[in-house]
This record gives sequence, C-alpha cells and structure tokens, in this order.
Amino acid sequence: MLCEYFLCEYLAGEATNSDAAENTDVMWVLRNAVPHFISVDTIFPPILAVLEEQT
Repeated sequence: MLCEYFLCEYLAGEATNSDAAENTDVMWVLRNAVPHFISVDTIFPPILAVLEEQT
C-alpha cells in the first residue's frame, strides 16, 4: 500500500472525500486522536515523531 502524509493546519471548512474509489472516508482529527484511527505501530516513524512534536 502506498501512503502519502501531509501535515496540514485546519483553517476552515469541511473535509470532503474527493476520491471515493481510493478513500473510504476523510476527516479532520486532533493529533492526539490519530491512534484511534491508525495503529501507532503502522505509522511511518518520522511522521509519528512530527505528530508527537506538534502535541
């Protein structure tokens, strides 16, 4: 599986799934809520480090 990560800052509006064939869902979540959706042991370590820095 190919996964791309983006560090974004929520400004306004609703997240929308513009590619239902590729994505089941899309949503904004707080950084500390990410482990509720993605197992920490499956997150690319440099990305996990950035998430931990930001909290």
